[in-house]
Amino acid sequence: GGSGVGFAIGAPSFMSPDLLKRFDVIGIDNRGTARSHQVLCSSDAVNAPGYTELPTNQAEFDGLVAYNQRLAKDCRQQTGPLYDHLDSMAVARDMDAVRAALGEDKISWYGVAYGTLFGQMYAELFPHRPVGAAQHRGQGNRHGRQATGLGEDHAKAPEDEHGHLGL
Repeated sequence: GGSGVGFAIGAPSFMSPDLLKRFDVIGIDNRGTARSHQVLCSSDAVNAPGYTELPTNQAEFDGLVAYNQRLAKDCRQQTGPLYDHLDSMAVARDMDAVRAALGEDKISWYGVAYGTLFGQMYAELFPHRPVGAAQHRGQGNRHGRQATGLGEDHAKAPEDEHGHLGL
């Protein structure tokens, strides 16, 4: 996933004129990304040695957990209070705040990659709000699988749609 603001700016290059007439394309950069307040971490914490990204035994796994804990602590210190409010629920509430600020009764969205999770969360948090249109590309299933299956879910959605990934 990339910048929602960048997506909106570039929409005329990949959305049809008919679609652009039907919808106002508005993008938000979710908390901690792109043009919003970014998550900050010290380079020392990010580049700290002593861990393996793909552990193959318990010691390597424990090293990765320790690294992640140190990194999270550093990022929280560098970023400030925002760090503890970067979850999908907060982003879904931000989406609803944008809807309300625009004076709209319903929301339509186009979600790509992890952006599809925000659309799912919005629908769960605000089931009483009408949804105009929703398009999820590369949809992840936040309820069905452990993290190890999420990549497979992301690959299967385009495969189901286009039939050429060979999975």
